[in-house]
Amino acid sequence: MKLSKSGGTTRPPFRPDLFTVEAYKAGKLVELKPLGSGSFGSVMMVEDRTTGSRCALKRIDMRQLSQRKRAQALAEADMMRQLVHPCICGFYGSFIDADIVHIGMELCSGGTIDSWIESRRGASLPSEVILDCFLQVAAGLRHVHRRKVLHRDIKASNIFLSRRKAPPAGLEMNESE
Repeated sequence: MKLSKSGGTTRPPFRPDLFTVEAYKAGKLVELKPLGSGSFGSVMMVEDRTTGSRCALKRIDMRQLSQRKRAQALAEADMMRQLVHPCICGFYGSFIDADIVHIGMELCSGGTIDSWIESRRGASLPSEVILDCFLQVAAGLRHVHRRKVLHRDIKASNIFLSRRKAPPAGLEMNESE
């Protein structure tokens, strides 16, 4: 999930040529820095060497997964391809290289709701901000559930903030954050 103020989306166009084993091995994506890791894999910020645009590249190492978890990892890429909504991180493409699934996704460089709340050091949130956040999460979940997809891990550390669009009122962030 992701939160942003505008209801529309201005995602960069899908570039299937960028998310192939050949393009990856040719260095068309430049790794910039790690963004985090979770139960299924790790995420890196990468840059398109040609255009300079950035995205997140999630890596899932299949070698250490059970057959059931492997199937779930492959299903994740297929599911992301189908979930196009302003409140859901955009999918750009995926490929498998040496038993590692790579999933190119929209970069939500504003961090997570969890990290943003932590950075507030106990300062309260206006009720309008809480309502705006809730409505965006609910809209994203509604979209997911209408497509018969269950998301079993909804939590503040899995809800990302986009800097490309203005965050909900009161969620303004400085570049230093």
